[in-house]
Amino acid sequence: MKPNKQMIKKSISKILIVLIFVGLNWAGFSAIGQTFAYFSDTKIFTDNTLQTGVLDMTLRSGQNNFVPLDKSSNMKPGDTVSRDIYIKKEGSLPFKYIAHSEPISGFCDEEYYNALKLKVWYNYYYDYEPYDPDYHKNRTMAQKYDGLLKDFNLPSDDSDLQISNSHPYFNNIFYGVDEHWFYFQIILPTDAPNTLEDKICQFKFIFDGWQTNLPDSSQGFTDTEEITNTITSVDWTPPVISNVESLIATPGENNELKALITWKTDESSNSFVDYGLDISYGNTVGQDDSVTQHSVEISGLVEDTTYHFRVRSKDAYNNEAVSEDYTFEIDGSRWGVGWSNIVINEFLPDPLGDDSAPMPDGEWVELYNKSTDDVDVSGWFLTNSSPQKVYINSSNTNTGGTTVPAKGFLVVYLNSQYADWLDNDTDIVSLFVGKWLWLIDFHAYNKLLGDIVLENKSFARIPDGSNTWYDPIPTPGAPNKLSEEEKMELGLLSLEEQIATTTTTTISDDDDLENSTTASTTISDEAITMATTTESLMEEVTTSTTTASIISEEESITTTTEPPVNENQEELNSDEEDALFEQTTEEQSCVEEIVVEELTNEEVIDEEVIDEGQIIVENQPAIEDQPVAVPDNNFSDADGAEESVSDDNISSVEGAGENSGDNGVDTGSESVSE
Repeated sequence: MKPNKQMIKKSISKILIVLIFVGLNWAGFSAIGQTFAYFSDTKIFTDNTLQTGVLDMTLRSGQNNFVPLDKSSNMKPGDTVSRDIYIKKEGSLPFKYIAHSEPISGFCDEEYYNALKLKVWYNYYYDYEPYDPDYHKNRTMAQKYDGLLKDFNLPSDDSDLQISNSHPYFNNIFYGVDEHWFYFQIILPTDAPNTLEDKICQFKFIFDGWQTNLPDSSQGFTDTEEITNTITSVDWTPPVISNVESLIATPGENNELKALITWKTDESSNSFVDYGLDISYGNTVGQDDSVTQHSVEISGLVEDTTYHFRVRSKDAYNNEAVSEDYTFEIDGSRWGVGWSNIVINEFLPDPLGDDSAPMPDGEWVELYNKSTDDVDVSGWFLTNSSPQKVYINSSNTNTGGTTVPAKGFLVVYLNSQYADWLDNDTDIVSLFVGKWLWLIDFHAYNKLLGDIVLENKSFARIPDGSNTWYDPIPTPGAPNKLSEEEKMELGLLSLEEQIATTTTTTISDDDDLENSTTASTTISDEAITMATTTESLMEEVTTSTTTASIISEEESITTTTEPPVNENQEELNSDEEDALFEQTTEEQSCVEEIVVEELTNEEVIDEEVIDEGQIIVENQPAIEDQPVAVPDNNFSDADGAEESVSDDNISSVEGAGENSGDNGVDTGSESVSE
């Protein structure tokens, strides 16, 4: 079989390839003269250790917040609260640290935060004697900050602020090995404005730590810790006291010797009155009810005595306001305005029958002229506390005119103008000059004081025009006087009058003439005996009565004249007058708001010649009137200078070195180095 041409071609191709390969590597083949051998070995070592370093900083505090807690939650200007904060190295790596403060957004009033002050001390012992009661003598307190809380920042270049530092550790109960102890104080300045009252601020102290071989916390391994604090302010403004007044019960039937002290405050507060015979007071009465309209009654008072008093009110935050010293006199007097010769002399709030009946029935007010000149009161008016005005005119007076004669009377009737004008419990009768709306006189009565309004019993000055008020049988348009029974009840009868009254009453009560004669004889014997045994006393009574009777009208001293009249002044129209009167009566709407003038010792009351058998009442002259660790006394500032801080301002908390529930929150990281 003949070979295939194709097979021959393939064979030739293979031969050529082999020849080419051999030719190309001929130099290599010709160089082979020797053989090389390579060896390797492996050794395994055990007990090798890779050790890592940890940067870990922790915070703790001996207190849950700044203490004392009752202050940190009720801060007032000048208050200081304190807290210990401890920084500890828990890891293996030493570190430097700094600190600053930040308000917690939404939970801190910015104005309040900006006003708070902060002081910070770094504490350490340079020796320690635990059984020495004065062991704090070996402690240094280096002040690191004194400024505003908002600007707090511990400096990064302070060599003390690293753990460990150059201060050796001495065993103690406050801080441990690799731990730093800081003392923080928060102060609300004494000049803090009241706009900072009732504010709250939650804020953080943030501590940043980093490696000691690096300049700051922007490099290397770091840790960040923070601790939260809350400071709250309260109301520190005392109540404002105003309108202090004293109302004295009117002497007479069913009335007692007591005084009602009233005042107002601008916020709810309690009510207390200190009173006594001088400014040392010595007696206190009041109540803890929180009110703005205050009323305190003083009882058990003594006649013819001047009392000093002051009022006190304390609000819910123990801010107390104390008034100035005031006086009142228990002599039956009610102080009026005092400068006018025209006075309210008598008035009848509860007449027989209808109070608003036509004159001469119904309610009425009597005016008295203390001067020696007639005075025309046309256009003047009277008011009650409402106030409802009763103008004085010829149609409502007892004389049909408007002139009050010298040393005389003018009676002004309600005359059906109002129904029940004067209240039968509590009211104020006031007299105004209508043209100028000047308050001339007033008199207040109050059932709380024991002022009892009895039917057909008036309130009256006795003697007329004096400052002594009683509640006698009414005498409109005539001198005021007390009945024999009223004088007997008040102890105003002389010894002769008491004997005469007793004798007359005993005889008249007996119908049998023989019994009457016997009674008369017996009483006469008693009278003779009493007169004999009290002869000297009778002489004194006679002398006193005679002396009082011979005082003439010319020798009496009257009060000052009527208010001056400006002839060029135009009279007010009715609308202007009503507007001005409303303004005036707002200021005079209650007796607490009326300013009165006190009579001096030299003032003498005019005395009237009165009916036989009526005794002259002589007017009495007016009488003038924690606990955090305790810093020691060896504080040093950041430069090493010593600053003296007393132990009284910084106190120690038992167990301050123990961990509290408010330890620092770790917001950093643990770092590992090879």
